[in-house]
Amino acid sequence: MRGLTGTVLMSSHVVEDVEDLADRVLVLDGGRLVFDGTTDRLAGLATDDGRRSRLESGFLHVTGQAVS
Repeated sequence: MRGLTGTVLMSSHVVEDVEDLADRVLVLDGGRLVFDGTTDRLAGLATDDGRRSRLESGFLHVTGQAVS
């Protein structure tokens, strides 16, 4: 979380919280690491038509739930 030194582990399904609080994101799917990077990089993987936030669309993309 921004402004803190060291590492803080946060688990959330609320995309807005992740976007507001995290510098780096790890996405696990079925216990397997499917993404490790910044929120900007995850949002850059967005494939949605704009109905969701770019970050949520990127999350759905890396977990194989993307809408084409």
